[in-house]
Amino acid sequence: MTRHRAASFQRFSFLLVMSLALTVVAQAQVLYGSLVGRIEDQSGAVLPGAKVTVTNKATGQQHDATADESGAYAFRNLQVGVYDVTIAQTGFKSYTKAGINISLNNIVRE
Repeated sequence: MTRHRAASFQRFSFLLVMSLALTVVAQAQVLYGSLVGRIEDQSGAVLPGAKVTVTNKATGQQHDATADESGAYAFRNLQVGVYDVTIAQTGFKSYTKAGINISLNNIVRE
C-alpha cells in the first residue's frame, strides 16, 4: 500500500468512527429527560429515606427511588411526557404533585 493510500485510508477510518460516535451521542441526548429534587419538611429539615414515585400519566409506567441522606432524589432517562410525583415517608402525610412536564434533554428540578 502506498503512503498516500495509507494516509487516505486512515483519514477515511477516522471520519467514519467520528461520524458513528457523533450519531450515538446525538441520539442519546434527545431521547430522555430527568427529574431531580430534594425532600424537606415544612421546617426545612431534609427527609432521607423518603420513597419517591414518578408516574407517566400517558402510559401509567412508574419508577421508584429513595431519597439519600441529604434528601435528594433523581430520575434519569425518563421518557418525554407528563408525570405525577408522589412522596411518602413514615410519620408524614403523602404528597403528590401532578402535571410535571419532562421534555427532551432537560433536567426538571422539583
